[in-house]
Amino acid sequence: MSEELTHLSLTDVAEAIRTKQVSAVEVTAACLRRIERLQPKLNCFISIEAEAALKAAAVADADLARGVLRGSLHGVPLAHKDMFYRAGQVSTCGSKINRDFVPDHTATVLSRLEAAGAIYLGGLNMAEFALGPTGHNEHWGHCRNPWNPDYITGGSSSGSGSAVAARLTYGALGSDTGGSVRMPAGVCGVVGLKPTWGRVSRYGVMPLSFSLDTVGPLARTVQDCACLTRIIAGSDPMDSTSSTALVPDYEATLSEGMKGIKIGVPTNYYYDELMRVPTIGMSGLCHGSIFFSSLIVSIGVPLAILFTTKEPIVKENAKESLNFHINLYIYALIFVVLTLVLIGIPLLVLLGIISFSMPIIALLKVLNDPSQPYRYPFIFRLI
Repeated sequence: MSEELTHLSLTDVAEAIRTKQVSAVEVTAACLRRIERLQPKLNCFISIEAEAALKAAAVADADLARGVLRGSLHGVPLAHKDMFYRAGQVSTCGSKINRDFVPDHTATVLSRLEAAGAIYLGGLNMAEFALGPTGHNEHWGHCRNPWNPDYITGGSSSGSGSAVAARLTYGALGSDTGGSVRMPAGVCGVVGLKPTWGRVSRYGVMPLSFSLDTVGPLARTVQDCACLTRIIAGSDPMDSTSSTALVPDYEATLSEGMKGIKIGVPTNYYYDELMRVPTIGMSGLCHGSIFFSSLIVSIGVPLAILFTTKEPIVKENAKESLNFHINLYIYALIFVVLTLVLIGIPLLVLLGIISFSMPIIALLKVLNDPSQPYRYPFIFRLI
């Protein structure tokens, strides 16, 4: 029975816990046993919080016994890409440089998941500093694809895609700057969503590219993704870029189907040097959407001539990230210079006035009383 529990979807296991068909401890223990068995083979996790997770599950069961339901994820175990800060706990961001980095604040998305009752299993593997489309990591070891360990997981949210596909967790958060949720989801065969920029708070999340970074869920079903997105989405006073638009009930809209939905399909740029097999697959997918009564619209990518497939978006992300930090250093340098100009120069002028006044004061003192040896005032002697 314990092995079967790990194969339930997120919404199904949440319902089973809520109706007391199974306990949060049973579900969490099942996940931890599966993690223990498959971690040596897949290397999905950087850290595993087994003891803390079981304690949290026991508290969740006790709360439910008293009639206290925290939220729609009450007692559900989750794990997340190791770049979402949790106060007092190490967040490596996939790098050995950060192996001892302990943030003093918690990411808003983690706080919202915990408020909904979720249990934290641990930090998932990732490409170092979230930059790498294959998901490889030379420091913590490469994460493996559960369908075939010889294949890549996609990145940079490699652990998130692999752990969800391997049924080690019911869902996971990833970050998407240039495909880091979508690529692992596609390669590992799970559902991944990159929400609209600003839809989800980025407070407490390792930054990579300010104008592109997005937090999104990876899960086993579309409904699971809708559930997670509803919980983590919404305005956040700690993130000025977060959208103030109301958060709809994404799960409720799933029953509406795709009728009338307009899907834009590019006619250039993405297909310029694409191999034949993916092109045929994409064409078949577009034709298949007709059966869902959705409208396919062909769109030319604006200014596509400015880009080439030899300059992938990952490289553009790296450029933007580098430019952002260079600008930050420039601003810091300007601040230092202005500080010296506004404070340092007046201070030098004052010291100059004092220095030039000392001989004059000495001369006046001697002229006033030639019989007395002159001693500079204390402040002058210090100077």
